[in-house]
Amino acid sequence: MKKTTIYIDIEDDIAAIVEKVSTSTEKIVALVLPKRPGVLQSSVNVRLLKRSADEASKNLVLITNDEQVMRLAGQTGVHVSPSLQSKPSIPKIDEPAEPEVDEISDGGDTSTGSTVNPAQPDVYADDKKIDPKTPVGDLVDGKEEDIELDNTEPEELDAKDADQKKSKGSKLKGIAVPNFSKFRTKLILGVFTLALLIGAGFWALVIAPKATVVLTTVKSESSTKFILTASTSTPATDIEQSLVPAVKKEDKQKLSGTFLATGTKDLGEKAKGVVTFYNCSKDDKLDDTARTVPAGTGISNGSRTFITQTTMTVQPSGFTGNNCKLDEPSGQVDVTASEGGDVFNLSPRTYSVAGFGTISAVDESGMSGGTTKVVKIVTDSDVELAKEAVLAKAADNVKGKVSQLLQDDSLIPIQETFVSEQGAPAPSIAVGGEATGDVTLTIEVTSSMLGIKLTDVDPFITKELVKQIDASKQKVYDTGALKATISIIERPNKDTVKINFAATSSIGPLLEQTTVATDISGKKAGEAKQLLESTPGVTRADVSLSPFWVFTIPTNTSKISVTVNE
Repeated sequence: MKKTTIYIDIEDDIAAIVEKVSTSTEKIVALVLPKRPGVLQSSVNVRLLKRSADEASKNLVLITNDEQVMRLAGQTGVHVSPSLQSKPSIPKIDEPAEPEVDEISDGGDTSTGSTVNPAQPDVYADDKKIDPKTPVGDLVDGKEEDIELDNTEPEELDAKDADQKKSKGSKLKGIAVPNFSKFRTKLILGVFTLALLIGAGFWALVIAPKATVVLTTVKSESSTKFILTASTSTPATDIEQSLVPAVKKEDKQKLSGTFLATGTKDLGEKAKGVVTFYNCSKDDKLDDTARTVPAGTGISNGSRTFITQTTMTVQPSGFTGNNCKLDEPSGQVDVTASEGGDVFNLSPRTYSVAGFGTISAVDESGMSGGTTKVVKIVTDSDVELAKEAVLAKAADNVKGKVSQLLQDDSLIPIQETFVSEQGAPAPSIAVGGEATGDVTLTIEVTSSMLGIKLTDVDPFITKELVKQIDASKQKVYDTGALKATISIIERPNKDTVKINFAATSSIGPLLEQTTVATDISGKKAGEAKQLLESTPGVTRADVSLSPFWVFTIPTNTSKISVTVNE
């Protein structure tokens, strides 16, 4: 009779064993137990296994040498065999077991050493009812197949074959029974390890590799020179005609400075006196002509001058021979010194009369009352000198400010077009006024200058540079327009100028980071270094790869970092 052989793992629980027995396809089920099968060390588990086998109409055989299992099997009525080739039997128990409540069997005939459960269903084999107490080995009865895995008689072998078989047999004895639970665990661990290795490989070969490129460059200079005409009336740039619009900037500033007055004046009391006029003119006498001396007329003696205060008419005096008789005196006229000071206190004397050559003024009592008080006063020369000093000091600032106004609007100043106009100087103390300290001078200055847009000039410079450089490998870093040298050739009017424009531009290698990364992607470090250093203007190319196992620049340009040191 055919059988089902089931190998029990040490980790299987009673539920798993019952499931295996219940789902077996053959009537006879041989359970190959491991050493020390813990799950069947309990009588309850053995009874449960026996009842499940009976309910499934299975004849159960335990393949084991464990004494505890054999003892429990004998108590429960389960067949036991030491090997698959041995005939199974129910173990006999020398000492009766202690009474236990049998949940599986209600009793039965124990004369044969087995316990039969009356509730067990009938078992049939080859359409014949089988007595449950019949040993499994007797059921076979040599009809089909013994419970032994190999029940054929050994053939006679010669010595050589015997030795080979013996050797093969000794090897087979060393083969362990597969542990499927451990195999499943190892399989899962293997799959996990494989996935981990694949992930690590992807990271190491795709994600981790990086390249860092540092380029050291040097710039060269290139000079350009051309002629432009700039005018405020030009609406737009005309490269062909060399015309550019000009912008005029004006700036008004109030410049100021201080100075010390150098003039002096005596502000003391003025001396006063009384004089009488005499006209000694023969012609006036002959014609009998009287002369009128108006008020405000000056009379002088040396450097001292007095001013008449009233108008007086003078009759001509007579003569004796050539001598004037002084016989026709005028009335008395009050006079006052032209300036204060005690130097005008004079003794009686004769004065000449301004504008009247034949008339003289006679002081018979002297001048008196003059006092001295000398002070500093502002003079015209003081103002002129101060003006020149203020303008000279502020000249650079005035020019620089209007130039800066042009630069603030991105305009290139044409310095030679600077014009400055000054208003009248205004001293804080008028000319002739007393100055006791510093005098402030203020001048309003209006300055202007022409400029041209940087963006209007750059195309002219670029046009000239293209003739000198390789545009596919070099680029203009700085046109040099702001530092250009500009000289006036001609100035037809104040708002138009023809200039000579000379600029020194900075030229360097054309290095777009994305282009560099694309050019060296997938190359070895040495090859990339050689390629980059062949670029005009690149003096050094440092290529570093990471991690240490990477020898080729990544093909993914996002993994390539390019730094240009200019």
